[in-house]
Amino acid sequence: MGNVLFGALAFATIAFGMANRRAFILLVVFVAGVPITLMTGSSSYFAALGGMAGVAVWLFVIVVGCAAALLGSFGRLHVVLARAPWLLLFLLFAAVSLSWTFNLLDGVRMLVKLAAPILFFWVILPMRHDAKFARRLESALYAGCLVAIAFATVNTVTHGALAPLPMKGGFAHLPAFATPYSSPANFSFLVMVGALAAYCRFLEGRKTLHLVLFGVFMMAVVLAWVRISLAGTLVGLAAVHLVRARPAATLAIAALALVVVAAVVTSDAFMERMFFVPEKVKWSEALTNPGKFMSYVNTSGRTTLWASAVRAFADQPASVGAGVGAVDTWINGGNAIATELHSEVFRVRLELGWAGLFLFLGGIVALWWKLVRHLRTLPRSEQSVALRASCGLFPAYLLTLLTDNTINYAAGFGVIVYGFAALALVEMSARAKVPAATSTPPGAFESRFVHGAAAIADRRRVVTSA
Repeated sequence: MGNVLFGALAFATIAFGMANRRAFILLVVFVAGVPITLMTGSSSYFAALGGMAGVAVWLFVIVVGCAAALLGSFGRLHVVLARAPWLLLFLLFAAVSLSWTFNLLDGVRMLVKLAAPILFFWVILPMRHDAKFARRLESALYAGCLVAIAFATVNTVTHGALAPLPMKGGFAHLPAFATPYSSPANFSFLVMVGALAAYCRFLEGRKTLHLVLFGVFMMAVVLAWVRISLAGTLVGLAAVHLVRARPAATLAIAALALVVVAAVVTSDAFMERMFFVPEKVKWSEALTNPGKFMSYVNTSGRTTLWASAVRAFADQPASVGAGVGAVDTWINGGNAIATELHSEVFRVRLELGWAGLFLFLGGIVALWWKLVRHLRTLPRSEQSVALRASCGLFPAYLLTLLTDNTINYAAGFGVIVYGFAALALVEMSARAKVPAATSTPPGAFESRFVHGAAAIADRRRVVTSA
């Protein structure tokens, strides 16, 4: 039955991509909170391609739906692609790297993960600005987050009745809070987006409902107890205020953010998660004796894994890398101590070299800076939720790329981050096409000239008759 439901969902998504772009976008955002594996179980699809789990198939469905939607904008596609040239160059470079990667199939799979958020971004860009649709997209995000939290709550309370609980510990020695068959990181990244969006909506409307949603989503992030998610949420919230703050308030906001960060990182719960022996840690040694301080840090085996990857890829060209998907080929070969690299920045560097990393990070930073510059030109009353949220989401997204498998979470994280950015750009374009209120309407000068000439003629007739 679950496979039938998943098949119906997949076909409906592609059909919406072909015929109803808005329904496609809303469905993709909502399903980000639905545990696909609950429907598909351990089923494997497309055995001829090496077999794919349900979540991988869902990502392919999103890409196919995006491609179908983009065909509907084929006449304007060159204009759409020109709005973010860095993203286009990065995807083209990644696609070309298939010609020198270790394994073509692994390369195609990774290329799909890289492409999905960018394609979703392009799908939204040609749309006309519609405030009601933007609110519906937010509602779809909130609904998806609440569904994810509901499943996580049921599974945690029932001690794993839906799926085995995560092995890692969560907040206050509880099991890490996560949707069934989802990692705490994947789950917390999604609700982090919901939290930032709800907070930005609260800043706009000051409604209690959105403050409550923000509180619920923040609690879920804390219960998941993923260090990079906690840091990303704090960075995102700080960015939302810093990019819109007046210069006089910037120092105050930065100081408050530092106080909050200090309170979190010195808490007993965080110290136990971050360090092997918390009672031996002295923060002053981070400056006076960095080597000793780092020996206490619990990186969950990341540093050992990264050192192994450096040795494995030492003979590959540093400029262009080993080709997209090469890291997965290396891991699948049984040569790594983990099933993921746990750093997407490092992955892009190994697979696409310094050139690919420059395009990848450059595209994100350039898009974020474009949105920040636009936000600073607007009064606060005219700053949309999508624009505000994007200014906070991209710094959080960049932070997660450092130590987690963010690219793998494209369907539940990346597409939404890029989707909000696209909504902000759509609104920016609509605003640019509307004449300023102080400008002279078309024909107004000619009208004033005619009326002025008529008034002068009337005065002359009065003087002559006198």
